[in-house]
Amino acid sequence: MIYQLLRPLLFKADPETVHEWAVKSSNLLAPVLRRLPQVDDPVTVAGIEFPNRVGLAAGFDKNARWVGVAEALGFGHTEIGAVTPRPQPGHPRPRLFRLPEHKAIRNRMGFNNDGLEAIKTRLQSARPRRIRVGVNLGKNADTPLENAAADYQAVMDGLWHCCDYFSLNISSPNTEGLRSLSQVDTLQALLAELKPQRPLFLKLSPDEDLETYRAIAAHAQDWGLAGIVFSNTTARREGPLSQVDSLGGVSGVPLLERNLEVLRKIRWSVPVIGAGGIFCGTDALRYRHAGADLVQLYTGFIYAGPSLPRHIARVLKGAYE
Repeated sequence: MIYQLLRPLLFKADPETVHEWAVKSSNLLAPVLRRLPQVDDPVTVAGIEFPNRVGLAAGFDKNARWVGVAEALGFGHTEIGAVTPRPQPGHPRPRLFRLPEHKAIRNRMGFNNDGLEAIKTRLQSARPRRIRVGVNLGKNADTPLENAAADYQAVMDGLWHCCDYFSLNISSPNTEGLRSLSQVDTLQALLAELKPQRPLFLKLSPDEDLETYRAIAAHAQDWGLAGIVFSNTTARREGPLSQVDSLGGVSGVPLLERNLEVLRKIRWSVPVIGAGGIFCGTDALRYRHAGADLVQLYTGFIYAGPSLPRHIARVLKGAYE
């Protein structure tokens, strides 16, 4: 309720500035937030026991500054990053934009992060913890695509001992050429180079055709993937989004129906984490019914506020008790 009263004021300010303020201020409130009731709904996915089915998607906590707060707010897991071997500033600001008429966000961040060494220090200090931590793997912008595997492996080598799983990001529209790695032959060759020390999920774009998804789903186990994260932001500008600036990716409600359609049509051979357009418990249930084992929030969390993860966790627990 308080957040809904504050939101109109917050939405008048620059989104990235508000985000930075919120991260800092909520960390100061962490001792109070830890008193909030948690939803215990343990589930094992890809060999990992998650305390509940609701996670915070990559992109929100790029630098592992919010692990304790995410746990206190009721998330069962959080995905850090994308993390690159070396720090990088990302694209110039402004680069984060609200689209309230679409219940969406557009971003062209460009993998801005503090680099694996700084993030490793923070993850090591964020213990003990109940929440599960994934690391979203990125490559530095100046690393040629043919050397992407070396960047991904460097992050895994640096962080495997302080996280629970990895998520391979080949789907951001904000790193030039990155999405070309999702071509099946290219992806197969890339995965053959990697030696993950933790379960490896693959984060997919929502903009591929069904045949590409079917091919990836059919080979996922053979390639050693532990699961799929579906999906990242969309670069499409169709229908209601036709007038939205073409730079960057859009998240939020515009992804919901397309993502659910894809999940229902593809026979996935590995677990799926569903992400995109989840604003309420009903949205999360629809993802579960479409085949998702876990769900992740980002845009819905920004619009609905800090009570959303616990609400959705309670809905999912009640639906499957």
